[in-house]
Amino acid sequence: EFLLTQMAWREQVVDARADKDLVALQTVETDVGDAIRTVYAELGSLLDSGSENAAAVEAVRELMFLAKLREEIDNAIFDLEDI
Repeated sequence: EFLLTQMAWREQVVDARADKDLVALQTVETDVGDAIRTVYAELGSLLDSGSENAAAVEAVRELMFLAKLREEIDNAIFDLEDI
């Protein structure tokens, strides 16, 4: 499921950047921010339980992807605002 979401977000960013659509980029940024908060909460619960190491590792991987995507979105927004 996360893989499909990743692909959809990437496609939205590419399309919004190509269309110079600042609102679409901001919408994706909001969605990614919400996902980051959710994954951090899940990771906290996993670490508190101490028994779900594989799931915690997967949550960290998701956070790494989300951070990279957020940076890409921020760069695209900066580029559009700079026009």
